[in-house]
Amino acid sequence: MDKEQLKLHISSIQSEIDRIQALLSDYIGDIITVDPTTHELFKNSKEINEVGFLFIATYYEKEIKKLNSIYNQEILKTEKKVVKGRRSCDINVHKLTTRNNAKEILSQLLTHTTLSDDDQLLYDVLHELQDIESGWTKERVMTYVRNYHKKNNQIRT
Repeated sequence: MDKEQLKLHISSIQSEIDRIQALLSDYIGDIITVDPTTHELFKNSKEINEVGFLFIATYYEKEIKKLNSIYNQEILKTEKKVVKGRRSCDINVHKLTTRNNAKEILSQLLTHTTLSDDDQLLYDVLHELQDIESGWTKERVMTYVRNYHKKNNQIRT
């Protein structure tokens, strides 16, 4: 691939990014022009702040450089092949934790070794949890109970 073809390829990728941004703005609204930290989509995100936005921008630039380097090494073979660092990932992973007040509410279910999907206590606990914290679902409650019993070697159904 010569330089002209490479320039055309980069140009096509940039226009594809523009199309994706237009599509996203149709569905999400143009959150770039308003303060994104106040947008409903990001209201519970820890990374939505100036540092987070800076990280996104720098991460994008770093990954473009990494892809170009791989392209030069693997396709064009204009650079020596270096595989060190290709699997590195600069993404923060957040594990969902259960707060103490939620644990107190969930403790009502932990005394039961069997718990069915239509159990009224399950739904009562679920409604209490949803009142204090969004994101609680029946599946999440069942998983919490299942993991508790597995951790404590108790029989469950």
